[in-house]
Amino acid sequence: MAGPKEISSLIETYNKMVTEIRQLLNRVKDEYQQKEDMRFRALQAQINPHFVLNTLNNIKWMAYIRNDKEVGDMLSSLGAVLEQSIGRGGTLIPLRQEIQYIENYIELMKMKFNDKLSMEYDIEDELMDQEVIKIMLQPVIENSLIHGIEPMNGAGRIIVRARLEDDHFLLTAEDNGVVISPEKLQELEARLAAGSEELPERIGIKNVHDRIRLQYGEPYGIQIHSKVHEGTTVAFLLPFKKVQEGDHDDLISDAG
Repeated sequence: MAGPKEISSLIETYNKMVTEIRQLLNRVKDEYQQKEDMRFRALQAQINPHFVLNTLNNIKWMAYIRNDKEVGDMLSSLGAVLEQSIGRGGTLIPLRQEIQYIENYIELMKMKFNDKLSMEYDIEDELMDQEVIKIMLQPVIENSLIHGIEPMNGAGRIIVRARLEDDHFLLTAEDNGVVISPEKLQELEARLAAGSEELPERIGIKNVHDRIRLQYGEPYGIQIHSKVHEGTTVAFLLPFKKVQEGDHDDLISDAG
């Protein structure tokens, strides 16, 4: 028969367990609410872009009818970028779809950079079915263009590589542009290490890092390396998981 000490110990253990369960439920509730807020923001953002996309398509065909192929091709690339960004389908997509988005985006950027910009890929075909988060690469590529390549002298180059490390998928975007200062790099690392942002106003590197963490947890996310004579490398670490046909799950829906 249990004595007073054993009963007291059981009560203490029970109270501790109840507290931990309550904390876990609160954490799950907070994460679910944050994902629902992200869903609402994404739905809001789709309203006007649909009108713009339809208008762009009309202008594009007018350009082709008038034999202005260059303008038609530019509008076609812009339409493809906008079409993917407004969220048709889920937010978990195959890597090949993300790469197609980047290729259209780069075609538009070459209007500004011309021969100053080259884009390369080092990705085995079998990794093109890897599951990634939609619009994951574009904010990183944009940063490379604005802060790395545009201020530099000479030609800029961005290389996207992919490989497996144990059970993890590693995707990197490397540029040969102006490097990030140690102070700025330390600030970026601190932001990535901080908690999730509340409804960010734009999609940036911090936003992508938070979305990866919300979807997959730790240790996944983004790391940034930048050194003189080596350029800047942004690394995405994800669990190795291939997207199955018809299995483009939504980033938000897994919480419901």
